[in-house]
Amino acid sequence: MSNNSIRTVEPLPPKPEGVPALTFGAFIYPQMDLLDIMGVLRVFGESHPRFNTRLILIGETMDPVVTDQQVKISPEMTVAEAPYLDYFFMPGGHGTADVIANKDLMKLIHKRIEDARWCLTVCTGAAILAATGLADGRYMTTNKAVWNQFIDFGPKIKWVKRARWVQDGKFVTSSGVSAGMDMAFYVISQLYGEDLAKELANWIEYTRHTDAEDDPFSDVYPENRDTPSGVVPTRNSSI
Repeated sequence: MSNNSIRTVEPLPPKPEGVPALTFGAFIYPQMDLLDIMGVLRVFGESHPRFNTRLILIGETMDPVVTDQQVKISPEMTVAEAPYLDYFFMPGGHGTADVIANKDLMKLIHKRIEDARWCLTVCTGAAILAATGLADGRYMTTNKAVWNQFIDFGPKIKWVKRARWVQDGKFVTSSGVSAGMDMAFYVISQLYGEDLAKELANWIEYTRHTDAEDDPFSDVYPENRDTPSGVVPTRNSSI
């Protein structure tokens, strides 16, 4: 597959015109993966004349959360109190199942995803999205290391096993941990242009995966189950 062939079905909604800064709400919770969230925030938090994003860390409560890697992070506001979010982003981690089991919290997350212009997930954050039912019938992916444990949260999702990331309409899901940075650069390339994505990647000295099917980790776990309709039709991107 060529480097300008991307895993996408319905196009990504365009960015609104005339908005000085887009809001990026990152949902944080206990036992989330540190790189899941920090890799994506490093990309979207960059300062650039063409790219202005306000990052907001939001939690179930205002209590600090401790990541899987022992780093404590504090939210700026709660899921219930946050303003309108252009992006709603959910990382993965060992605490994912606890989030899904929290029915009151899931109602708030459901509303946030529904209202947001774009919804992004990394790793098992896709299971939270899947559990809301809002992406039923859509193509998605998740972490290959825990694939079999988490795809059952979305029985109506078209799970794609070989994918660094998958974009289907407003929903953009990535594979595990570091794949979130490739997903983030993909979104920027689509909304702001490939030239800006390249510039930002060069600035942080990051070598991108620009082919969404370039997923070597899908071969590391041959025991992972195949799922119905788990191959995304490809189209050539404009970049």
